[in-house]
Amino acid sequence: MERELYVEVGARRQRYLEAGSGWPLVLLHAFPLTADLWRPQLERAPRGWRLLAPDLRGFGPGVPPTSASLDEMAADVEAFLDAMEIDKAVIGGLSMGGYV
Repeated sequence: MERELYVEVGARRQRYLEAGSGWPLVLLHAFPLTADLWRPQLERAPRGWRLLAPDLRGFGPGVPPTSASLDEMAADVEAFLDAMEIDKAVIGGLSMGGYV
């Protein structure tokens, strides 16, 4: 079952979607979309996997657009993993998310 959750990452409140349990798989969305892109995959989270789909900086419901470099977004993903207390994860991305 998919869940919409929030975590404090530095001074920001970050929305993410989560499903399943087990080895973490972080899914990074394409431009100009949000974590909602991954809902079909989250609905079918394979057994033994914890799927996490964060909204990247400047994207998501009620978030004002902002410009951030790919390096800044990558640092945000690292901070997200730290906030989630995840040391190791598989990371996948589509388009912009792949560059991050």
